[in-house]
Amino acid sequence: MNQVIQTPEQQHYLAKFLGYEYTIRYRPGSVNGAADALSRLVTPGQCLILSAPQLECMTDLKNSIV
Repeated sequence: MNQVIQTPEQQHYLAKFLGYEYTIRYRPGSVNGAADALSRLVTPGQCLILSAPQLECMTDLKNSIV
């Protein structure tokens, strides 16, 4: 596959990836659930939830700084 690097962001990541040895494999959406879910459009009325851990120690640290 030949692709032209067009943006500064692509150049940045290309420089990072040059030091690694990796293989890019195509996996259809039915096999690759995470990518399939991210590529779907949200329909009206659909609820999307993003969860993230809440660390009490970080809250305490923030409060102690202020």
